[in-house]
Amino acid sequence: MGEVGCGKSHLMQAAVVQARSLGQSAVFAHGAVPDVVSVIAVDDVEVLDDAAQIALFALYNRVRESGGMLLVSSVSAPAHLNLRDDLRTRLGWGLVYQVHALNDAEKTQALEQHGQARGFYPAVRGDALSVASRTA
Repeated sequence: MGEVGCGKSHLMQAAVVQARSLGQSAVFAHGAVPDVVSVIAVDDVEVLDDAAQIALFALYNRVRESGGMLLVSSVSAPAHLNLRDDLRTRLGWGLVYQVHALNDAEKTQALEQHGQARGFYPAVRGDALSVASRTA
């Protein structure tokens, strides 16, 4: 859960890419309910209509029985969503994390760490982040 623009969708898409890189079947869906696969990410569950909520409830149960993984995102915790009671309680059974948007300083730090992990040396000058290769 988290505010719009904090990176929930990006994190879920990354989880799907990682699962696929490990040979698992995985799918990302935005505001829709896909078929069952090993890893399912459903973004923005708060926009699902009644039929989609029923489908997500059924999907939750199938994933739980099969040992798969279901990731969902929303703007608030499951207990505070305007969803069917059965779906809201099921989603509340799992782990719930709040994703916070990064401020400018945290974005700079994240870019520096990401660059360093890939062999680049970042240097911050004023409001700009310039990156120079260590090998240059």
